[in-house]
Amino acid sequence: MTIKRLFAAALLTLVTLMPGGVHAITTVDENSLINDSIYYVENDADCNALASGTGLGTLAGADNRQKIWNWLRSKSLSAEQAAGVIGNMFAESGFNPARNQGSVLGAHAWGLAQWDGGRRDALLRLVRADTTLAPLYDMKFAGPTDVSTGYIPDGMTVAQNDALMLLELNFLYQESNNRPVTATGFGSGDDEWSVLLQQKTVQDATVFWHNNFEVSNDTPAEVIHNRGGAAQEAFDAYNSGIGVGGSTGGLNCEDSVAAPTGNFPEILLSYAWPDYRGSGYTTKTPGYNAAVKAAQQKGVYVGGFNGVDCGGFVTLFMINSGFEPTYNYSGMAGAGGTPTQLAWARANWQSLGPASSINPADLEPGDVAIKNGHTFVWVGDIPGFGAKIASASLGDRSPMADTAQSPTEAPFEWFRKK
Repeated sequence: MTIKRLFAAALLTLVTLMPGGVHAITTVDENSLINDSIYYVENDADCNALASGTGLGTLAGADNRQKIWNWLRSKSLSAEQAAGVIGNMFAESGFNPARNQGSVLGAHAWGLAQWDGGRRDALLRLVRADTTLAPLYDMKFAGPTDVSTGYIPDGMTVAQNDALMLLELNFLYQESNNRPVTATGFGSGDDEWSVLLQQKTVQDATVFWHNNFEVSNDTPAEVIHNRGGAAQEAFDAYNSGIGVGGSTGGLNCEDSVAAPTGNFPEILLSYAWPDYRGSGYTTKTPGYNAAVKAAQQKGVYVGGFNGVDCGGFVTLFMINSGFEPTYNYSGMAGAGGTPTQLAWARANWQSLGPASSINPADLEPGDVAIKNGHTFVWVGDIPGFGAKIASASLGDRSPMADTAQSPTEAPFEWFRKK
């Protein structure tokens, strides 16, 4: 893959906020610090998915803020980390995915995160390349939005709004997974997203995301008061369990890898490609790649080949979706491959019997088939997903919709959560 850098031409004033205090404001040359550059991957399957509009997942929520929250939580962010990103996004765009900062299109910051310069140009190339989304850019939505309209711009349908937000959110995610870490005092990592995953408080997540991703002209006090205030509001609104995700969700919480129930479809669409891509396709979706990274940091079982593994996929999917937080010993001590998972299922779940005796019409989402050597999960009918089975294969196939696997194949045994 080829890594490219796109730079804006101006000098930026960087607000260097540190956990526990406000530090000096420093002016630096962007071309030397590369703090506001965009790093993106060319000729990579993830970026091809961005350009084609496929594999981007779905959005769920009552309004744009909650949809963004749910999407961020599906990418293994803790409630605190998701809130930090949301607080910044509210300050930038008011959750308007087509917000244009000025009167001339293509010459000012644009979108949910108000991308500017080369970063804006890279995003707008994707928008204009999509026949469905291109008119949304040309319609020049720039007016304010508010919660009474779900933060959806006037004249834009819900479907249009969601399609544009999905493209931008996936662009943000792909960008962040390839951006360097220049903000100091927040930990270290190979990329921006991995350091975001290390933040433990709403304030730290807000300040880190501002300092590394947004880099606005806000003063330190404004970052804390305005962006931090919006972040705390989102945290308070959704951390109680409203929407998908909660404070104990994901793989980034301090004490548990368990997640609340309710986001089975979102996690599936995030972790598994929506179509069958065949033997030899080992590129992970961005969401599953992040989940594997987070699990490895916590010592959670991901199987072999860096998570390209049937048992690793089913384990992370069961745990992170909240369907069965204790699956495969919660992915921790005692966790293992399919022989271990078969023994665990026999001890903890209800056996539905051998696959050869199963009527597929009787299967329910979350049922798991296991034999010594392979496992897969029945997901049922989920809009946007091309099969009723999701599976991966050790070193051979990343998680994907599986149209090749038969639910009645011997010698699998089917299990259902009690």
